[in-house]
Amino acid sequence: MKQRVVVTGLGVVTPLGNNVPTMWEALVAGRSGVGRITLFDPSDLEVQIAAQVKDFDPVALFGRRVARRNGRFTLFAMEATRQAIADADLAFDDELKQATGVLIGAAIGGVLDLLLESGKFSECPHLGVGNNKGARYGGS
Repeated sequence: MKQRVVVTGLGVVTPLGNNVPTMWEALVAGRSGVGRITLFDPSDLEVQIAAQVKDFDPVALFGRRVARRNGRFTLFAMEATRQAIADADLAFDDELKQATGVLIGAAIGGVLDLLLESGKFSECPHLGVGNNKGARYGGS
């Protein structure tokens, strides 16, 4: 059985750029998104480089309340979705909004959030995340 997949719109938030044209330009130019970690002080870590998303301001995009209540990784997905909808030139009336759903799956949530909340140097990091984090990280 053959099924056809149609991509109607694109949206990205990546270490190479936070929109499709910027990311594509970086890819074509052969630029790397890897650099020294700037989201926290990595001086105690053996590896101090990562491919981080830069210049992403969730408060400007979604407002303070939404930015505060969601993990950084969730905000990336929300912005990429917004870009893809705009790129597809989709118009959502109230009826379509009520009938539309999005499911995004991941094995674990935002690692940075997990490390910040459980303590990156705790003796047993698996015990550092309480049950109230289950919905955010995919477990209890």
